[in-house]
Amino acid sequence: MPLWWLGFAIVALALSLSASFLVRKKIRSEFTIGLFYQNGLFLPILIIGGLFGQDNPYLVPLFLFVIFHPSMIFSTYTLFFSKRIQKEKLNWRRIVNPVLVATVVGLVIGLVSANEYIPEFLITIVTMVGAIATPLIMLILGGNIYNDFMYKADNKRRWYIREVVEFVIIKNVVFPLVFLALLLLLRPDLTIALIVIIQAAVPPITAIPIFVERCGGNRQIASQFVVASFIFSIFSIPAVIYLFNRFFPIPF
Repeated sequence: MPLWWLGFAIVALALSLSASFLVRKKIRSEFTIGLFYQNGLFLPILIIGGLFGQDNPYLVPLFLFVIFHPSMIFSTYTLFFSKRIQKEKLNWRRIVNPVLVATVVGLVIGLVSANEYIPEFLITIVTMVGAIATPLIMLILGGNIYNDFMYKADNKRRWYIREVVEFVIIKNVVFPLVFLALLLLLRPDLTIALIVIIQAAVPPITAIPIFVERCGGNRQIASQFVVASFIFSIFSIPAVIYLFNRFFPIPF
């Protein structure tokens, strides 16, 4: 699964860099980083859970697929903003992040069958705590994005309608269509194909505006990219899943 993720990342990077030349150089970094870093874990968990329920065979492969995704994000996002390359130092706490640690611990527990000795009430508590993580993160980041939208520069709000439309078309339409074409060419098994197409269809990671601000970029346009892609994904993700199901029948 990590090798499939690596292939996915290479293709996504090539698409992102190619599409970045469609916009002005001034916002090219924000455009590229938004395209490249997809919401690889939280939204796919919700989508897979909604399609197949909580007890399904796709969650473990999903975690294995994205096990190195957070490490890549935290260690490479500054590369899209050349002015900050010299100022950022390698931070191992970002690379050895909670997602990586939790996935490795979960694998070890499963391989040695230690889960049989974990009390049911403890599993229930951990599951409930994990379930509130996504809505809490969405509330916090949603508040930050709202502040970005309400921010006034020179007594007026700045809207990047043309750039946002281009971003949404590429991120929510072109990306999944390109990856669907590649899946039809490669014909992997259903589990891999489903995870890849979901990764291609989801909007950017919600922390994009924070990354952009740290690098001295335009946080306002980054927020507009994220919000617009999330709103459009309400329609685009079901359409992509429907189209995917025509070629890779899903056992609902």
